[in-house]
Amino acid sequence: EDSFTVTINSTVADNPNDVFACDSYTLPALSSGNEYYTGPNGTGTLLPAGTVITSTQTIYVFAQSGTVPNCTAENDFVVTIYNTPVPDAPTNVVACDSYTLPALTVGNYYTQTGGTGTQLVAGTVITSSQTVYIYAQSGSSPNCTAENSFTITINSIVAQTLSNVTNCDS
Repeated sequence: EDSFTVTINSTVADNPNDVFACDSYTLPALSSGNEYYTGPNGTGTLLPAGTVITSTQTIYVFAQSGTVPNCTAENDFVVTIYNTPVPDAPTNVVACDSYTLPALTVGNYYTQTGGTGTQLVAGTVITSSQTVYIYAQSGSSPNCTAENSFTITINSIVAQTLSNVTNCDS
C-alpha cells in the first residue's frame, strides 16, 4: 500500500458588477491576490486600487495563487463613463426696467435650483430682480447634472411728475 498527498490550489477572482458613473470612477480595493489590469490574463497595464477611470473601458480582475502549479482566475467588468454637461454661465446683469433672456447653448433656465420652479425660455422678459438658474442634465443613467446661476438686478427708472408752474419774472 502506498499513500500520496493531493493538493488543490484554489484561486478565485473578485467579480465586480458593471459600473455606470458620471465623469469618473475610482477603483475600490480588491481581495488579497486580486489585481486590476487593462488586458486579459494579467496583461496590459496594472491598475492599482484608487486609480481614477475617466473613460469607458473593460477592466479585468486577475488573480493567481502563486503556487506550483500557479493557478489563475479572471473576471471582467465594464466601466461606463458619462460626461456631465457644462451649462452656460452668464455673468450677473444689471439692467434698466427689463432684461430679455438670451438663447442658451447648454441647459435651460429655471427660477429655482436643481431644475425646479418655473422653466423660463429664451426671450422671456425679466422685470424684477432675481436669481436665475441654468440647469443641464445628461439624460443617462445615472443622470449627470450641473448648474450655474446668475443674478439679474432690475433698476426701475421713474420720472417724477411735476405740476404746471406759473410764475412771474423767474
